[in-house]
Amino acid sequence: MFEIDYITIGFAVVLSVAFMTPLYLNHRKNKKIEETENQFLADLAKEKGLHFSHKEIWRNRYMLGLDTQLKKLVYVHFEEVPVVIEIDLDQIQSIEIHEKTHEIGGEKEKRKVTDNLDLTFHTRNPQRRQVTLEFYDAEKFSDMNGELPLIRNWQSLLQSNLKIKELVSAV
Repeated sequence: MFEIDYITIGFAVVLSVAFMTPLYLNHRKNKKIEETENQFLADLAKEKGLHFSHKEIWRNRYMLGLDTQLKKLVYVHFEEVPVVIEIDLDQIQSIEIHEKTHEIGGEKEKRKVTDNLDLTFHTRNPQRRQVTLEFYDAEKFSDMNGELPLIRNWQSLLQSNLKIKELVSAV
């Protein structure tokens, strides 16, 4: 038979626990932040009388909620004090993605690096011609984490809601 070395097993268990503890604590912290943000969004929806058919939370910092019945979009940017922007889709003429980039590298291997990614709404309101929602800022995050497909999905979702509104008003 073979001998079991209890000291080595104990040492391996201690190292495994020491390695996994920060991962577990970080997961718990992120879960708590996510629950707080979901509760904030639910309270906001209740306060404004909205029912979000689509909602998105990313980077534990940004949230979007869309009420397709009332044609309202709510954007929340969590900072020290949360910034809440409510957009009435009936007042929107067009939606554009603004991607600010710069190039790095030599002549042979140029790469495009994204600095900012925003969704801009052009409104019919003369006092507030456009509203810009931040999706990504390179000064806050070192890399993109799916923001480009996310912003494209939201642009197409919102544009389809604008087209539905135009079809209904044309009939």
